[in-house]
Amino acid sequence: MEIDKNSVASEDLIQNGINPNDLIGEEEIKLAIEIMEEEEWLKKLIYDSIIAKAANNSELQNSLNHEIVEYCDVTENQVLLNKYIDLHVKYI
Repeated sequence: MEIDKNSVASEDLIQNGINPNDLIGEEEIKLAIEIMEEEEWLKKLIYDSIIAKAANNSELQNSLNHEIVEYCDVTENQVLLNKYIDLHVKYI
């Protein structure tokens, strides 16, 4: 396969004295950190929304639900929205 000919395994880099992490630029590292922080924020938002619904705190749950739906709409993440809805059906 052509892609195999053009690929270099990280083990090959290490054998040749190159740290694969040195190939990652500062901007890529910042972006990766931002993505991880956003994922944690979203997990907390979904968890808090489910807990609010279970506690019958409809005002908080509606606010969190709106924020999650808006996020999924902006990011065009229909899969995540469907999983979120499934969690509500399953646990409440």
